[in-house]
Amino acid sequence: ADAPLFSDGEIQGRKVRIVSVLTASAGGDSGDVLVSVAETLNKRRGMMNEILLAVVAPQLLLLLVTGLHIWVGINRGLSPLHDLATLIGQRSARELNPIPDTNVPLEVRSLTHTINALLQRLGSALAAQQRFIENAAHQLRTPLAGLKVHAERALAADSPDAMKPALSHIKHSADRVAHLSSQLLVLAGSESVSQGSRPFRSLDLAALAKACCMDWVYKALEQEIELGFDAPRSRVSIKGDETLLRELLNNLLDNSICYSNPGGRINVTVLADPPGWVVKDDGPGIRPEEADRIFERFYRIPGSRGEGCGLGLAIVKEIADLHAARIDVGPGIDGKGIGISVCFGRQTRAG
Repeated sequence: ADAPLFSDGEIQGRKVRIVSVLTASAGGDSGDVLVSVAETLNKRRGMMNEILLAVVAPQLLLLLVTGLHIWVGINRGLSPLHDLATLIGQRSARELNPIPDTNVPLEVRSLTHTINALLQRLGSALAAQQRFIENAAHQLRTPLAGLKVHAERALAADSPDAMKPALSHIKHSADRVAHLSSQLLVLAGSESVSQGSRPFRSLDLAALAKACCMDWVYKALEQEIELGFDAPRSRVSIKGDETLLRELLNNLLDNSICYSNPGGRINVTVLADPPGWVVKDDGPGIRPEEADRIFERFYRIPGSRGEGCGLGLAIVKEIADLHAARIDVGPGIDGKGIGISVCFGRQTRAG
């Protein structure tokens, strides 16, 4: 017999499924017999519906129950995160105390610890900024008050000769305000560099130091101070911000000239390995316990002469930190005065 042949058909208007088999006759005749059997589709459809109902319905029910459990589990698991988000969202801009992590899942505590560390750094930065604003306001108040007083004196004078002392004091106060404003702008510029808004470029420390010394020769001669300069013949390259580094060396030279004795000496040395600058003088110097405090903003050594605002060495420290440089304070020329070295280290050298 051949393989059965399946086909669709219709009997008395009803669709049927037919299977046909060709087989030899039973009487021994040589002819073949085609046997066909037909069945309506109702039984097949009923069986298919039973299979679907028996298989699909439990699967759908299982899917619904599983989805409900997953939804409840996710909501329950994320509930501490929602509470944490609500707690952070309700905080004011000035509330920088640490976030409590008692009810926070163990997996999320590293996030809360990171946020708390950020809040601590932000609180320290805001506190430092507040102190800076208060100190700047205090420093500006004195010369501005002097400007007002002496302007009133000048207005009350009845002759040009009587006005001259008041005008001289006005110029002095204006110079102090201008110097302080310039220093504050330098600090603002250093903050912009620290935020990456100005990239570092390759520059020559020797050429930069020579240019700065040439700018200060005239003022040094006015004070009868000998300004020396030593540098290697080869280029001393680092990567940095030229404007800020020029300001760093200018502040060191300004301090040395302002606080040195007339007829004294100042020497600027350019180091090659590691690259850096050393500024020494033979002035009065400082006490060892003052070595760290002189780099604080608005700090001036008690009894020191000059009209500084206490920002020069603070700017030096700020710029040095931006360039990953190390500052050391030591003796000056022949053991007298003060010597300040700024070493930029090998990591900042340009190729």
